[in-house]
Amino acid sequence: MDEFLTWGFILKAVAVWVGVYFLQPLLFVLRDKALNWYVEKYVLTEELDTAILQRAADVWVINNRSKVAQVKVRPEGITYLLNGEEVTEDQYAAYERMMNFHTNREASHARLIRNCEFQLKRLFHHYKQDSKSPIPTWEKAAYERQEALHKAQDQDKK
Repeated sequence: MDEFLTWGFILKAVAVWVGVYFLQPLLFVLRDKALNWYVEKYVLTEELDTAILQRAADVWVINNRSKVAQVKVRPEGITYLLNGEEVTEDQYAAYERMMNFHTNREASHARLIRNCEFQLKRLFHHYKQDSKSPIPTWEKAAYERQEALHKAQDQDKK
């Protein structure tokens, strides 16, 4: 008579049970820990934090310190206007340099931030994580901090 329950069959069944109910969940936990370590070490870095803060400051300057700049050429000479007020050529050039600096730096930081956000999105999607990227929340908080800071500075000047 053939035996259905051989020692080999019992050992295979126990090995499958241990693998499915102990090893697989343990490996998933280790994978998630490794993913979190990678994200904290290589994606959510000091460089990203600095970029978010500087971009918030640049966006605030671009949104709140922009002026209508005009250059009028007349027979008497060139007139430089900022918000309708006549300014010197040096003041106009300084304003243009300041706005170009903030615009270029904002664009550079925006690329870095979007790349990190895309990397997080792809990692979380690939490993089927329910986590959301914290970057939009950080950006919003940084901009609100900039608004509060400048509001306080404007009140101190009054």
